[in-house]
Amino acid sequence: MKKFYSFVFILFILSTLSVSAFAQTPDGGDDDTPSNYGCGFIEGGYASDLSAYKGDTLRFYISTHALTYDLKIYRYGKTKELVATIPGCTGGIHEVKASDAVYLNGCKWPESASIVIPQDWKPGAYLAEFPAASDTINPVLFCVKDKNTTNRLLVVCGTNTYQAYNMFGGKSSYPAISSGAGPGIYFNNSEKLSFFRPFNINNYNNVNRGSFKAYDSKLIKWLEEEGYDADVVCDVDLDRDPQYLNKHKVVFTDGHNEYWSRKMRENVEAFVNKGGHYMCLSGNTCWWQIRYENDYHTFVCYKHNYAKDPYYGTPLGSQEWYKIQRENTFLGTSYENGGQVNYGICLLAKEGFGGYIVRNSQHWIFENTGLSEGDTLGYQADSSIVGYETDAALFSFKNGMPVVTGEDQTPLNFRILGLSPANWMSQNSPEEWATMGIFKYKNPGSGYVFNAATVRWVWGLSSHTSKVSLVTKNVLDRFLKNSFPPEFVYWRPYAAKSEDLLRVKMPFNYRKIELQKGKTIRFKVFAADANNEQVSYYWTINDTIVPGSDRIMKFDACQHMDGLNVVKAYAYNSMDTSSISWEVNIINGGVDLQLAGAPSSVFTPGSKYIFMPGVNSRKGTRVHYRIDNIPDWMTYDPNNNIFEGIPPADAPAYDSIMFAAVNNLGDIDAQIYRIRNASVVSPVFEDEASPADYALYQNFPNPFNGMTKIRFYAKNPVDAEVTVMNLEGQEIRSYRLGKVNQGFQEVVWDGRNESGIPVSSGVYFYRVSCSSQGNLIYSTTKKMAYIK
Repeated sequence: MKKFYSFVFILFILSTLSVSAFAQTPDGGDDDTPSNYGCGFIEGGYASDLSAYKGDTLRFYISTHALTYDLKIYRYGKTKELVATIPGCTGGIHEVKASDAVYLNGCKWPESASIVIPQDWKPGAYLAEFPAASDTINPVLFCVKDKNTTNRLLVVCGTNTYQAYNMFGGKSSYPAISSGAGPGIYFNNSEKLSFFRPFNINNYNNVNRGSFKAYDSKLIKWLEEEGYDADVVCDVDLDRDPQYLNKHKVVFTDGHNEYWSRKMRENVEAFVNKGGHYMCLSGNTCWWQIRYENDYHTFVCYKHNYAKDPYYGTPLGSQEWYKIQRENTFLGTSYENGGQVNYGICLLAKEGFGGYIVRNSQHWIFENTGLSEGDTLGYQADSSIVGYETDAALFSFKNGMPVVTGEDQTPLNFRILGLSPANWMSQNSPEEWATMGIFKYKNPGSGYVFNAATVRWVWGLSSHTSKVSLVTKNVLDRFLKNSFPPEFVYWRPYAAKSEDLLRVKMPFNYRKIELQKGKTIRFKVFAADANNEQVSYYWTINDTIVPGSDRIMKFDACQHMDGLNVVKAYAYNSMDTSSISWEVNIINGGVDLQLAGAPSSVFTPGSKYIFMPGVNSRKGTRVHYRIDNIPDWMTYDPNNNIFEGIPPADAPAYDSIMFAAVNNLGDIDAQIYRIRNASVVSPVFEDEASPADYALYQNFPNPFNGMTKIRFYAKNPVDAEVTVMNLEGQEIRSYRLGKVNQGFQEVVWDGRNESGIPVSSGVYFYRVSCSSQGNLIYSTTKKMAYIK
């Protein structure tokens, strides 16, 4: 799966890319068509820096056809909000001469306007707009930072990639889009590029290689529309301002995020090691190492001419990261093992490519999405999320599941959650992969990395109800709460079956079981906890809790209905619950067990209890009955085929009748009937003795689905309140009982909040508070688990 390619081959491809094939791009950019690579009289603008703190002075340098104009500044969020206008700016177009090498030295235009960043501006992304003859001219992008920020999210705009593909003034990091391009010309690009020049659209070969409009703006807009407050910075801030990074809880990259300095990487790794979380919604991530000069205003990358770099052979040498320090240890993936999708002639959307095939569908990132193993995530024709470049980890299939091998230094706890075929250099046969996944750094107290491993993930955020949006919210909400359930890493039974999907044959782990009536099967699970917390388990069958089960649960087909049954295993820690499910289809053999009269589900001590089974042998063979269990007070008369008996006064609260019909061919059908003692009023609390003081009891059932009883004992008449809270201590439901008498008290919670909306599965607290004359005299809290 690893790509073995030669240096000469890549240079040939780069040098022969068409420099005239500029067209409207599906990535959201526009046609730049810079026939002279930006030399001549041209419009554009740049600022004195890519980001500034409140109170800093920011200067603008503008070339425009307008002789005078108003510079309008907008904050970009869920709306584009005008925040300032600088009137009466002197205009005019500035000439860009090839001899000035502005790509290296900067444009050196005169100052057009300046502003002291007001203290009341919200942190975020800002656009300074000026009159332009074409809508292909970018406004000036800059970011505002707040030293006292309280936002927990940080979006990092991929301005290094903007810069690498920026051909303004004649040269970029790529020979094919630099002046002097042609067959056999490999090193006509510039190793150093100035930020003191406008960003162009970065558009060639119908692909927008990197721009605010194509990627970052989509994430910023989605976050604000979803109600999240986020700060926004540029790549350089990850290098020069790590303290700003450390003020946040979750950091994002998105889109095409190809170029990283060493300090950028080290600062983000340190951030995650200290407990921060990284949402890498980008592709081709951290592929080239770069560095900055000229006080962060010059971008340095020698690309394939890396042997000329004065730092070649040192940790700062500007070449591919995987040759210096594999990015897999940082991200779990690398473009070395990735490829391209829906690009040029390869793996096009019209052929069904561009979505992720869901793997490990039991993982919590798929919670409430309805996605199952083998479903496709993010396929939306030309706006599909996988492409145009993807990253991957080396993996193999084990028990029908993709498992990383670690040969490329990907952490072994990297969980692959989505797979997509990819390829390399516009071939039209899948040879590579994209591997979406998640893992936690190994250091105690460290955070998680979620890696989308594709450039176009944010395209899936255009709809707030899309599966991509739901998955993104699941990850983000968990990261913000810092609450993670155990993860199932082992389960039985399963069936591994290969499927042909998108020209690739891959195995799947199916949890669909067919079981004959009368047979039994054992279910086994194991869940790992990332924080080494104790993990507890319980099971449900058709949403009914199975008592007394732990990691292993015995399923007896005779106890359940014919047809489809749903078995779920739950694993929970102190924070939350995860689940894994099976479909069990119970089928009959050659016999059908029937009843002459359905037995009553209730028996009464002292009164006769009776019923008679019947059987139909579809194969016409002889049938006999096998009695597996009956109460001590009951007998079975085989001659008359009757179960009967008189239960005594001390009969238990519950009992069962279990029997099977078997024919000569071994076909079997079985039934179990649970019957309850009518004289037992409350089987839950019947043995509960009155305490000498106040007491709060464990809710029952626990874990529960639907409803649970919360019971406490009051020593004296008191004012009582029962409160249900989430793991963060926030009140979910409150029962103000007022004055209660001495004795047992009971509240029933139905799993809904104060607004009547069902809460999500998980662990909750419940607290009872007892007061007398306004003074609190008793309060205690217990934990319970709610499942859906």
